[in-house]
Amino acid sequence: MKRQTLCWDCENACGGCSWSDHWKHTPVEGWTAKRTRLRMDKDDYGDSYIVIECPEFKRDRSDRNGPEILGIDPNN
Repeated sequence: MKRQTLCWDCENACGGCSWSDHWKHTPVEGWTAKRTRLRMDKDDYGDSYIVIECPEFKRDRSDRNGPEILGIDPNN
């Protein structure tokens, strides 16, 4: 199983930290991360990180990644 980055569960995931801020992609000082390569397109790969711990991490408490985005009624 591939490990996912901590960033997907962070409220700063879309522009709220130095890593995600407007394509700057500056690693966050003090994070624990593993360098990796992501497939961007058929023959194109880009450098990225799997973030394991981050001092800027804030648990995303919104429902924006919840059932409604998939069109699922959570009451049924």
